[in-house]
Amino acid sequence: MHRTQLVILFCLALSGACDRPAMDPSAAGQPDVPVVPRQPTTTQIDSEITQGLSSPRTAEALEWLDPKFEKTHVVWTTTDADEVRDHVNDLYAAGAVKVWATDPTEVDGQQVLMQLVMELPTAPKARERLFKWIDNWERRTLDADDRTKDRGQRYYEINLDR
Repeated sequence: MHRTQLVILFCLALSGACDRPAMDPSAAGQPDVPVVPRQPTTTQIDSEITQGLSSPRTAEALEWLDPKFEKTHVVWTTTDADEVRDHVNDLYAAGAVKVWATDPTEVDGQQVLMQLVMELPTAPKARERLFKWIDNWERRTLDADDRTKDRGQRYYEINLDR
């Protein structure tokens, strides 16, 4: 690197220019307009989840958690498979359409499950019960503003590492 380039980089670092958000190049001649990444829509997220559910490693959650597979199917949490099975049964009792064990990771000959996906019903009362469950689940690790709200989504992803 040339000395001139080093001096320019040093000056930029001192001025704080390196800490500013990226600017929208289409806003030339206008005041600095930060580039704000677009959040995926509910439809886009549902579409991605639908594609993921077609993985050959994805199975209905209670089938995947069947005790006959306890030596080869492991849950990635501080909880055990029995507790996760209880959660899945609670979700079905509250009205979940289906719950999947999604794409477990192969580690030393065992399948390690890190996530479940729940298909939400369309019935308002059942959705309300499930969103109460979701709120209780997320309350352990997320602030109220960051918790999942009912936006008409089809699925909810349950990360088991919480």
